[in-house]
Amino acid sequence: MSPITSIEIFLAYVRTCTAPQEGHPLERSLACWLAYYRALQFVRERYGQTNTAYIQAITHYLHTRERPRSERLAPAAARQARAEAEALHRQLQDKYASFYIFAIGLLDSIADSFQCYFALAWPRSDITHARLSRDFPTICRAKGLVLAPTALPTLMRELQAALVAPVPSRPSVIDERPEDRLTALSTAVNVYIAAMMQFFARHEEHSVLSNALADH
Repeated sequence: MSPITSIEIFLAYVRTCTAPQEGHPLERSLACWLAYYRALQFVRERYGQTNTAYIQAITHYLHTRERPRSERLAPAAARQARAEAEALHRQLQDKYASFYIFAIGLLDSIADSFQCYFALAWPRSDITHARLSRDFPTICRAKGLVLAPTALPTLMRELQAALVAPVPSRPSVIDERPEDRLTALSTAVNVYIAAMMQFFARHEEHSVLSNALADH
């Protein structure tokens, strides 16, 4: 099941459970989570499209330099080819940075859904994924939650560390292969979402949904 589908199904279930309470905090939080995920996917797709165009442009420009002088592009055309490649590279830099911004927003929205789901009542300024990563084992012990899937704490910490690491100011598409890095991060995000959904399902009796269902 895709992450979008799993979030949509969970959101629909929450709406059913909290039907008498319009605009329940958990419902709003999940809607935000879903919006961030969709935005992240859009940025990721646009990055891939731009990266393909950039590779084609830079390959074209480099090939013109390798040809015999008599076969090279005219100076003006060569400059244009280089300018097009450089413009695409700047677009890649912007999209690369945007991916990190939306990914961090996504993680913070997951943390918000977590604190809403288990009624932690964190102050708005403290609802961050950094806090969730730090306090997760303590929260589980305090509420009697089982650490399952067992890989969840590790996924949480590793993803948090990967996304708060400094983003290279000028990533080189050819040398550093940021396309591969974004692919790996996208996969990690999807795995993490699946694990968090399993965690929510396993501990529904400890959540705000158990009270909502009892009130129906």
